[in-house]
Amino acid sequence: RGPSRFCSRTIDLDLLLYGDLLRHDTELRIPRPEITEYACVLRPLAELAPGQTHPQTGLSYAEMWKRFDSRTQPLTRVIMPLQD
Repeated sequence: RGPSRFCSRTIDLDLLLYGDLLRHDTELRIPRPEITEYACVLRPLAELAPGQTHPQTGLSYAEMWKRFDSRTQPLTRVIMPLQD
């Protein structure tokens, strides 16, 4: 990683959840607040794990997505063609 926070990296992984772990300190925030803030994070969780519950809210990701005002952050589904 270079001196800039948003510079090129070999790999960048964002750990959103780790079971029911709750950790908010200077080193790590789990679950990540982005889950409840951004459609591009919550919608995939609602599709992949609809019945799993958020460790802080106790709501399922499907229920959280149902309550989310997606008009504020519209998403466009992109269908990628299969490559041979």
